[in-house]
Amino acid sequence: MENVKNALIMADVGNVIMAPDIMDPIYDVVYTDEKISEVYDRLMRYEFLPVLNREDKVVGILDYRQVKKYLSSRLVELSKKAFN
Repeated sequence: MENVKNALIMADVGNVIMAPDIMDPIYDVVYTDEKISEVYDRLMRYEFLPVLNREDKVVGILDYRQVKKYLSSRLVELSKKAFN
């Protein structure tokens, strides 16, 4: 029954709501040639940032959690190498 209710609501409301009504604005961007050390503080502030090439074409999204996970794994790798 809940699925039917949700479908009816989305059919009614979904036709009048536009993406700009619910999207988050873009406060900052990252360029493909920027180093993570240069953008890390901004990324922490916003959690997600669009990645643009120098022609201002969106080529991806940078996610703070993914970056943090990647940096942590690299730190573990480097620590293992240092102690071997």
